[in-house]
Amino acid sequence: MTHLTKYCTLSLILSVTCLTADLATAQNLRVKSRALIPKAYFLGEITGTVDPQQDSCTGMGVPVPPSFTNLTSITSGGTVINVVPGLGTQLGEVYRLGPNQFAAGFFGYLPTPFGLLNLEVQSTVDYATDTGIFLTLLTAPDGSPICEYGGSLSATRLSGKAYPGTD
Repeated sequence: MTHLTKYCTLSLILSVTCLTADLATAQNLRVKSRALIPKAYFLGEITGTVDPQQDSCTGMGVPVPPSFTNLTSITSGGTVINVVPGLGTQLGEVYRLGPNQFAAGFFGYLPTPFGLLNLEVQSTVDYATDTGIFLTLLTAPDGSPICEYGGSLSATRLSGKAYPGTD
């Protein structure tokens, strides 16, 4: 006799969707469900170098590192998740400009001696060479501009690997 279990999910509009699955195939169902997870279009380390000629922040007392490394993920749907060690996470979107050219913008917050500032990063990246340029704009909470800095960037692609024995 086959033992059946009913899995149900309740959506926000109060409709119920049920899936009946054989417990003997539950492991198989779980493995197949991995394909439903959106694959990252890009996952990598972004290393940036600030061009002193494009830095109006340091002269105002807002510290800008000469270089930085972020962890960035871009989903196939165009969502950007950027993690800056010690500062937090920014969110944004990416747009295709041409066959290998992309523009990305993401937003977050930056703690400074002047308080919490809005952070907006605009970048253009060549997908074929994984290089590009960026401009970071810092604004006050009311939106008034404080300063900006920019420079060049390069990317190192990362890829996840299955835990041994789980493929």
